Amino acid sequence: MSLLGPGAGRRESRPSAPALVSALVAALVCALVPARWRRGALSGLGFALVALVFLAGGAAAEELEACYNGQDAQDAGNYDLAVDHYTRCIEGGGLSAFNLAAVYFNRANAYADLGDFDLAIRDYDEAIRLDPIGADIYHNRGLAYAGQDNYRQAVLDFGEAISLDRHFALAYHNRCLAQALLGRLNEALRDCDESLRLQPDSARALDRRALTLWLLGRREDARRDLEDARALDPALPSWQDRFEQFEKLSP
Repeated sequence: MSLLGPGAGRRESRPSAPALVSALVAALVCALVPARWRRGALSGLGFALVALVFLAGGAAAEELEACYNGQDAQDAGNYDLAVDHYTRCIEGGGLSAFNLAAVYFNRANAYADLGDFDLAIRDYDEAIRLDPIGADIYHNRGLAYAGQDNYRQAVLDFGEAISLDRHFALAYHNRCLAQALLGRLNEALRDCDESLRLQPDSARALDRRALTLWLLGRREDARRDLEDARALDPALPSWQDRFEQFEKLSP
């Protein structure tokens, strides 16, 4: 019997296969960065890197060098070193609130890629205090909560990101999976549908909707989504392999 079976509605059960759930969550993690910050995918959890643009005056040359060195280390996947550089940049005390929010955001992303979600959330909290309308910050904090299996809080943060940016396709996509893992299957399906309306060529959104459809008992619809997802991204598992993974969500 499926743990999150058809008609589960708002029932909030937890899957019994934490390793699989962790793998599903790790696979979903992508971030979309607003236009004022450049896009850049990282390895690991794939958090986005903010490009630091400093206004004239204020920050000393040493602080700026530390900030940019942090970016270089983060781009290279050296997250411990990135954290060290960003910490020196923050401690310099010469950045504007906007730029300080960007550095806290970057350091939070580095902590998240290191798997230290407690420290990541602490830095996202500070970035939100400095920039309370940053949809990407709420979104990435939601990813960090998902990394802690705190899907309820993740759903709230993804929702806040969506309220700030109604076209944030990945926030809908990620909330879809978090909702599905909470057993809120109808809500999850609506989120995946909206994500695909905004970004119809998203293989990951199709993959997440397939999980939701599978949990709803709509296996043929799930198979079609998985086939469409693999057509977009051949690196994804076959629908047969994916169904086998989904089966492990059942007790």
